[in-house]
Amino acid sequence: MLTKGKHPILKKGEDKQTYKQKIKEFKGLKIDDSVDIPPLAKNLIEQLCNLKPANRYKVEQALQHPWITGNSEDVIPLTDVHKFQQASVNF
Repeated sequence: MLTKGKHPILKKGEDKQTYKQKIKEFKGLKIDDSVDIPPLAKNLIEQLCNLKPANRYKVEQALQHPWITGNSEDVIPLTDVHKFQQASVNF
C-alpha cells in the first residue's frame, strides 16, 4: 500500500536467483530511496523490521512514532541501543 505496488526489495529486471540471494544475505530492511514512501513511514518500517531485538522498536515506541500519532512535531522515539549510544556520546 505504501509503495504503490512496488516491491521494496526486488528491483525491476532482477531474476528469481538474484532475489533468493538477497534473502539469504538479508541484514535488515533498508528501503530503497527510489521507492516513494513518506520519510516518517519509512523510518517506522525500518525500526519495526530490524533483525536485532535490541535495535527493534517495542510496542510502546512504535505507538509513540509520529507516523502513528499523526503529529509530525512528535519526536521520533529511540531504540534502547540508540539511547545508550546517545548517552555514551554525551558522557
